[in-house]
Amino acid sequence: MNWAAEQAAALNELADAFGAVAEWRPSSGAIPYVVPVLFDAASQEFTIDAPGAFDLGFDADNYLITIPADAFPGLRSSVEDGNVEEIHIEIDGVPRGCFCARKVRAVGDGGLHQVLLSEA
Repeated sequence: MNWAAEQAAALNELADAFGAVAEWRPSSGAIPYVVPVLFDAASQEFTIDAPGAFDLGFDADNYLITIPADAFPGLRSSVEDGNVEEIHIEIDGVPRGCFCARKVRAVGDGGLHQVLLSEA
């Protein structure tokens, strides 16, 4: 198993343990995708401007999911094209809400993606 596959397997194990599931219903009308995710609500965002300096931002409407890169094929390009893509989150079988994907970015070697969300 390569490093990216190990990352994806570890992510799935963590997501299963924490009970978060995301369902993406593509705006194109394609079949929905349902995958375990790591879900972070009201995320903090750190940015590093220079060695030893950082900026801490907090946005109460900033949500984040981490998924294997192949979990939602086409999501990144659809969001980049300006389409509204809704993702439904459940935690331990209880609906948490409907969110709109704002940005999709690769993490590390690209084996994982982080999806920045806002409440729909």
